[in-house]
Amino acid sequence: VPLARTAISTWQCYQHPAPNEASSLQEDPTILCFQEEWATGRLVSGMIALILVVTIIAAFSYMTRIAPTLSDVTTKLSFLTQKARPEFYYHTLVIVLRNLAVALCPVFAPANLFVGSTLMLLTSLAYGLYAATLKPWKNPYCSMADTLGTI
Repeated sequence: VPLARTAISTWQCYQHPAPNEASSLQEDPTILCFQEEWATGRLVSGMIALILVVTIIAAFSYMTRIAPTLSDVTTKLSFLTQKARPEFYYHTLVIVLRNLAVALCPVFAPANLFVGSTLMLLTSLAYGLYAATLKPWKNPYCSMADTLGTI
């Protein structure tokens, strides 16, 4: 999640006040956007995002998908299935995707706090509704705590 946010931060620029037409990188105002240094950083961050973030999530999704077909899943992939009920073997992937979505909410609208907050609220409400209705944890108190903590 931090890797995804860092990789995407190189695309976040802000406009300088008039009459200056330039834009700077939000993370480092000394770097002007749409210049050679910025383009190089953007290329590197795009490769990092593609290789690390997408590959890790794809591998995690694949392990989650094959988990039900393994006879000894509780020993081989216990980190995926340990705390969730058996029918919710995919719950850990839901948590990872929720965390990624929450971390990326400010990235989608860096200059607009309202939009970033709204995206974060919608992500939290969607996960809270999922946790409240399906109760994926083995312990019902964990499901209740997860729901209340999310909302």
